[in-house]
Amino acid sequence: KAQPLDAKILTPNGWTTMGELKLQDKVCTPDGSFALIKGIYPQGIKSTYKITFSDNASTECCDEHLWTVQTDWGRETGIYITKSLNEIAKDYIHNSGSLKYSIPSIEKIFYETTKLQLDPYLLGILIGDGSFRSSLKEPLKGNVILTTSDQEVIDRVNPILTKNNCLLHYKGKYHYSIIAPGKACTRPNYLNGELSSNPIKDSIMKLGLWNLRSEDKFIPKDYIFNSYENRIALLEGLIDSDGSVSNEGQLHYTTTSKKLVDNLNELIRSLGGKTTFWEQQGSFLGKDGRLCYQMNITLPNDIELKLISRKRARLTSNHRINKRYISKIEYIGEKEVQCILIDSINHLYITD
Repeated sequence: KAQPLDAKILTPNGWTTMGELKLQDKVCTPDGSFALIKGIYPQGIKSTYKITFSDNASTECCDEHLWTVQTDWGRETGIYITKSLNEIAKDYIHNSGSLKYSIPSIEKIFYETTKLQLDPYLLGILIGDGSFRSSLKEPLKGNVILTTSDQEVIDRVNPILTKNNCLLHYKGKYHYSIIAPGKACTRPNYLNGELSSNPIKDSIMKLGLWNLRSEDKFIPKDYIFNSYENRIALLEGLIDSDGSVSNEGQLHYTTTSKKLVDNLNELIRSLGGKTTFWEQQGSFLGKDGRLCYQMNITLPNDIELKLISRKRARLTSNHRINKRYISKIEYIGEKEVQCILIDSINHLYITD
């Protein structure tokens, strides 16, 4: 029935807010497709509630908002029912303490292909195992550095670099500079629009990643909201670098960047998958280090990642995407709300 004007709504171009939507705008639906907005209906000021789910995701709506849910019986039969939040709030927790209502899983979303600044696999590798740092005195000087001991990564990266007139220059141990051979080194004033002689470095700068520390790295928006194939390639790069696969076949990712965790969570959900993450205090030489974020990743069984062989050998395809249950409903105040009507059979759209 209604959500606050600041509620986030997913569109083919990324997130917007309920208040910014217009007639004929497209929104994303749980089945992975898009639907046009056929009607927008302001509802004035109403009591608003925060709904939290079993994976700690949350959203807001009024108590008349309609939800398509399953109960225990529905999960056995595959049948969904529609209830208002007011109805759900009365019995969403069983007497035993278990949760009663689950919501539909989100299928793969097929965003349109848009031109990318840098190959998605290469970007994933560099976010994990790349360094974009320079000195404080000369913030634009230096090369992009890749650190890897995996020859398979090098073999996959080399053709990408060749297409960009670049190559890997061995620096020692597992360190490689990405250079543009035969071109003079320059020290451009990038902020004034000057480019270097290295197209990979230029791309990293344009994406806003240059000079970022590991704890500040992120996935640029254009890579999260892009074609299925480009998102898969990006994920393969991320897993081939800072990811791992357990003996049980569980995908895992470790990072010190909270923003990257949030980006990766959004990426996985757009592929129909699920994540869980937790914080862990890092250590270095016996002392406390940076705060780390550990993430488990579960993907639909029909997604096949082309990872380096030692990780691919452990990966299994028998994981189950767990349902998301309504775990908490709480009143948060009075807000201006509105509802939308979309041209899909079940009228469902994706919110935050």
